[in-house]
Amino acid sequence: LIVTYATYLFGDVWLSMWIAATRGADADAAAEADAGELVGHHHDDADVDARVERTARAGGGAALLEAPEGLDGAGMVGVYLGAAAAHLTSVLATAVCFTLMGVRASRSLHRTTIRRVLYAPLWWYDATPSGRTLSRFTSDSATIDIQLNQQLDGFVQMAMMGLVLVCTIVAAANMLAIVAAIAIFLF
Repeated sequence: LIVTYATYLFGDVWLSMWIAATRGADADAAAEADAGELVGHHHDDADVDARVERTARAGGGAALLEAPEGLDGAGMVGVYLGAAAAHLTSVLATAVCFTLMGVRASRSLHRTTIRRVLYAPLWWYDATPSGRTLSRFTSDSATIDIQLNQQLDGFVQMAMMGLVLVCTIVAAANMLAIVAAIAIFLF
């Protein structure tokens, strides 16, 4: 489960780095074009340098980390696809694990219920209607088997998604980390 959301978070961070690197390259190209445009006119070097710096700053995005050097567009896509494949694999593995845990819990519950019914005293059979007993083995067991597993899975998935969201926000804006810490402390 942790690997699932770690790969999800890595994919988001990688996408952020990719976008920032693309914006940085676009800003560098625009700055060079502006510098070439300015060189043809009679401006001094200070004007050219100031305009190039402003153009580069305006085009840069805020990435969580810097993109690695030497990766072209295909390399960036390959890393992102690898992260997506790892996330998909870990989501499927998590679903299989939750299903197997649900089946194991269901078997345990069914065995316990059967054992209790088979070893019940005779007066219990006289006092309990057979429809109620059958109901416990059919619809009630099915409800517990299906709904309990789905609700537990949904709760854990939402809790982990919230944790990843908080981690992303904290990594992106350190000021929000202080606000989040105060909010967690107060509540």
